[in-house]
Amino acid sequence: MNNNQKPLILLWKECHDHISEVINNSQLPAFILESILKDILQQVQRAIKVEYNASLSYYNQKNDEKGGDD
Repeated sequence: MNNNQKPLILLWKECHDHISEVINNSQLPAFILESILKDILQQVQRAIKVEYNASLSYYNQKNDEKGGDD
């Protein structure tokens, strides 16, 4: 971890708190919040797949360059 970066646990807490604050202050009914959160979850799931594929591709490329069998 770079010394300038916050630890993931701190980033997680800040993100969680900010999202909770926005939701609690939105004054939207729960059924609308549910729909919004489902959309956000789908976006996050797509981002996870993209990140996974990019990491796998990078790993395989580096492994091929080294001639590894992993």
